[in-house]
Amino acid sequence: MMLASTQMLNEVCIFFDHHLFRGNRCDKVRHNYNAFHSPNYPPLGEMHGLRFVIHEHYLLPQPTGPFSVRSVLSGRVMVAAIHPGADMNTAARIVDNLLCESKLMPHKKM
Repeated sequence: MMLASTQMLNEVCIFFDHHLFRGNRCDKVRHNYNAFHSPNYPPLGEMHGLRFVIHEHYLLPQPTGPFSVRSVLSGRVMVAAIHPGADMNTAARIVDNLLCESKLMPHKKM
């Protein structure tokens, strides 16, 4: 909790197995103890015993402008719940149909 409340971290992070990862650079690779991996970016910090070391040179710079919230968002968003055991053939057909209808790719017969 103390780490989450620090002003140094102004981004979404994942803390797991003594490592602090940048959230958008992290993959969940297992269901056990070493579940997260960041192949494209080093950890932002690490826990060494009771001491936490933050690698400040990897952190995003502090924002300089005023805080703003986008209140008007696009309504053209679809949420698709994909979970273990989901039929991926059906999911692929849904995506293909969406792309065909949006004219992003030529229509193909199924």
